[in-house]
Amino acid sequence: MCLGREAGLRERQAGKPEADDSGEAPLERGLPEAGPGAGGQGGPPPRVRDAGAPRALRRRAQGRRRRASGAPRAAGRPERGRAEGPEGAGGLPLSGGVREEDGGEREGGWRHAGRAEEEGPAPGVAKGLWGHEAEGGLSPARASGHRGPAGGGVVIRAVVFDVDGVLTSIDSIWRFIHERLGSLEAARENARRYYSGEISYEEWARLDTQLWRGVSAEEIASIVESVPIRRGAREAIAELKRMGLVTAAISAGLDVITERVRRELGLDHAFSNRLVVRGGVVTGEVVVDVRADNKGEVLERFCELAGVEPGECAVVGDGEVDVPMFKLAGLSVAFNPRSPEVADSADVAIFSEDLRAVVPVIAAALREAL
Repeated sequence: MCLGREAGLRERQAGKPEADDSGEAPLERGLPEAGPGAGGQGGPPPRVRDAGAPRALRRRAQGRRRRASGAPRAAGRPERGRAEGPEGAGGLPLSGGVREEDGGEREGGWRHAGRAEEEGPAPGVAKGLWGHEAEGGLSPARASGHRGPAGGGVVIRAVVFDVDGVLTSIDSIWRFIHERLGSLEAARENARRYYSGEISYEEWARLDTQLWRGVSAEEIASIVESVPIRRGAREAIAELKRMGLVTAAISAGLDVITERVRRELGLDHAFSNRLVVRGGVVTGEVVVDVRADNKGEVLERFCELAGVEPGECAVVGDGEVDVPMFKLAGLSVAFNPRSPEVADSADVAIFSEDLRAVVPVIAAALREAL
């Protein structure tokens, strides 16, 4: 399926019609766009917007202040700050000689998404171009983390990542495959039917995968192998594992990419939707485990498996479908968020082409917990 389902989910919940045709729309699996600084040291340095202390810490601190003053609970989120620093590190070579395509053009720091009908089931939302480009930024090795009360923090035991747009530098595995198999136009009709309320998410996924019926598993694997891994992802995951953290990926994408990412990056767990293959060919069936609206439930399932609490997780995502995980996590990081709403839902928003930028933020939260 070729569209951003996240946006559709938000609009349907709000009672709105299908995604507008302004030329910019949802994604979680968005388009594979090439961008500045891909595959090298170019591009703007990373920028971090800091919401203050991690959510769990802020809640405890606010509770202490209320008990001390007798004041009622304050409404709204704390005011966001912004931290800046030296320029970012260089790029990371990609396997197979594939040139890295990175997240798409940016104006004002927000990713420029494509039309809704160009995305796939499991969107992130990007309804336009937002915000202002920062001056300077934070090095992936020196992100500032949080500015919380001294002596407090959250205990982080696991880090959970979205895949499309975070661990890879394409926004949509659905669109990526559709484009290469010539099924993009047909997939747009499936998207139209979903956003008009004619079909469910599961039906959308099934109709999209039926467009690939009879394609050899070998051809699908070859396409997936050309998906560029996010710059710095290997190093970031390795460092988090050295810190003793459990790592996982939760994606409303397909197992053909999440399994590759899990294997190459050394993740401990991966959750996604399974493309059914029999006799070496795609059957047109898909087993849907991760929808646009149930990532929070999948996070809880992971926590039971890993023996951790949701509040002991750091979650790194970029789209509105990741917000339910943000709400459960002890630390939420919006990595190149697709909209201001996504950024505002997270404890920290990071704008960088290099995933290593998230490591110091997580390390800072761990230090504050000591």
